[in-house]
Amino acid sequence: MENQDLFKSLGGKLSFYSLDEKAGRKLEDILKIVFTPEEAELALDLSFAVTDIEEIAGTVGKKSEDLIPRLEKMADKGLVYVGKKGGGKQYQLLPLVPGIIELQFMGEKPPVSGPAQVKLAKMFEEFFEQMGLSQFLFRAKTPYTRVIAVESQVGPQSSIQPYEAISRYIRETKDLAIGNCYCRTEKRILGKACSAPVDVCMVFGPFARFTVERGFAQAANESQMLKALDRAEKAGLVHVVDNIQEKINFTCNCCGCCCGFLQGINRFQVPNAVAFSRFQAVLDQKACTGCEVCIDRCQIKAIKTSGKKVKIDAKKCLGCGACVSTCPAEAISLSERKGFRAPVSNLTELRMTILQETQAAATK
Repeated sequence: MENQDLFKSLGGKLSFYSLDEKAGRKLEDILKIVFTPEEAELALDLSFAVTDIEEIAGTVGKKSEDLIPRLEKMADKGLVYVGKKGGGKQYQLLPLVPGIIELQFMGEKPPVSGPAQVKLAKMFEEFFEQMGLSQFLFRAKTPYTRVIAVESQVGPQSSIQPYEAISRYIRETKDLAIGNCYCRTEKRILGKACSAPVDVCMVFGPFARFTVERGFAQAANESQMLKALDRAEKAGLVHVVDNIQEKINFTCNCCGCCCGFLQGINRFQVPNAVAFSRFQAVLDQKACTGCEVCIDRCQIKAIKTSGKKVKIDAKKCLGCGACVSTCPAEAISLSERKGFRAPVSNLTELRMTILQETQAAATK
């Protein structure tokens, strides 16, 4: 297969449907930096599901021992996930987002470095912010991510569901890791980053083990994870996780200026860029002093001045709770959101739902 057709096919596989011509060409140029032609060709034969090496070998028509070194090198580059089952290895082609793109910037020793990294960061920014973001990320009705409210700000009148407590995921998950925020790292490379902490990207479970083994993140214990969570909350960052109930893989701590998901709201006016939490901020107008501290804390500009007070846009509020903790008048609280839709159970269900919705949208 010719290189141009090869990377066009890979772009189609990673985006699940055809992008417009301009966005498609930009994605192809990105993939040419990240994948070699040989890796791209192998990636076309890989599944997004974890697959035994023997099955992959049968699909590709090569011996397992010949494929393993190539797949291991792709894993080192953040292109392929490696798992273990019994005494054998399993491999999975990582999605573009979240997955391949984040891993290019999370580690202290990135797969692409030097001038090429700056070029890659610029190309990612152009693709997602100027061309491919709304096409690629937000075409499905079901968001890939969801917001979790700050636990300490959920009032006693509301019981937190098990899937609404990050502390539970931290306590109950064996393997934990902390890496650099891809979004703020990319912006830092381009000289555009904000002052929010970078080392607060949290990874859970088998994927945490993988990121540690490959140098994309550092192993962490429960105490370290909770301290990172506290730093993120003090900085007013929004907790964003997989839009599932069971065994989340990551917790991003997002700012509205750098985060791709939150920019879906701020820059592209896509209300379903992330799924809102079960809560929403409610203002006590009598208690509000109009100090506007909450306006600075809100990452998606859902709070604005209204006369001598402030006003919260309930339809826009993520329900993250960042505004509640720093209100000096204690005029803001979290209450349950009407019509809340609980997340699906697991990652397989989420991916199938998004794939079906994306394909349906692409045919319209």
